[in-house]
Amino acid sequence: MAVMLYLATSPKTYNANIEQPGPFNQLAISVLESGLGRGERSKLPRQSFQWMQGVFQCKFVSPKHANDLQHYYRKVHGMRRSRETQASVALSSPPFCHFNTSDPRWNLKDGCPEPFDQKMLEEVCEKKYNMTVVKALMARLPKNSIEQLINVCDSSKEFDCKLLFLVRDPRGIIPSSQARWRKRIKILRYEDLAAKPSKLLPDLLEFAGLPMDETASNWLDLASHKPKTESEQKAAPWREDSFEGAERWRWKVLPYEISIIEHYCSHVMKLLGYKRLDHSYEMQRNLSVRLLDDDFEALGWLYN
Repeated sequence: MAVMLYLATSPKTYNANIEQPGPFNQLAISVLESGLGRGERSKLPRQSFQWMQGVFQCKFVSPKHANDLQHYYRKVHGMRRSRETQASVALSSPPFCHFNTSDPRWNLKDGCPEPFDQKMLEEVCEKKYNMTVVKALMARLPKNSIEQLINVCDSSKEFDCKLLFLVRDPRGIIPSSQARWRKRIKILRYEDLAAKPSKLLPDLLEFAGLPMDETASNWLDLASHKPKTESEQKAAPWREDSFEGAERWRWKVLPYEISIIEHYCSHVMKLLGYKRLDHSYEMQRNLSVRLLDDDFEALGWLYN
């Protein structure tokens, strides 16, 4: 089993969707602490290790973990979002549901009547997919470190891991290893991917050891653009223009907030090639001004 680890630094995670881009099995995974009491928090590193190792092997550890996926990706949280917007695309498609989400007949409540169980998840994972893509959020990992992920990857020869470290401009986030791992870790800025997703796809597939795939390319094109029809909007309300989404902070965040962020994050921004605004409101609102340097220090960390 090939495993692609997508590491993100954004703290917004609890309602992340699970998508199904053709051959990929993308699981937005967070380590769940809901079942741990104060005296049991020490068990979290061991339990998270077992959970991640199990996902990599298409083994979902226990019925409780299957119930967690059911709860977080098939049930509604609060009144802000409907069942349709909460639904995971992958877990709301066959064999878990009668129809694909793009089918006009699809309805989560009536078309997906039976809850899935641990055995079904494992069978679908093993038989339908030969690669698992895991989104791991740094804030949810033990000690906020990728150390345990690397340990999980090294714990078995059954899977081969690649790590894609997705970083983002802190101005857009805050308001809203070892040498042998160097060729297995790639740094990618969120803004670069959002601006040219289709252009970067071949390089990402090559890094993951996968051939160029038309299904993945078509899915990415749809996912990075707004829905064009009402039926598309109903089936995939999460779709948006990826460039607009990445730059949204530039017309939503107040200048004084940006100044504070730039003050405290100046060093990290420089390492990752993010240009400071230095109190320039005109530059902030002018989207034709690119706030990225193509050559930045962090690029050399893994390749020197």
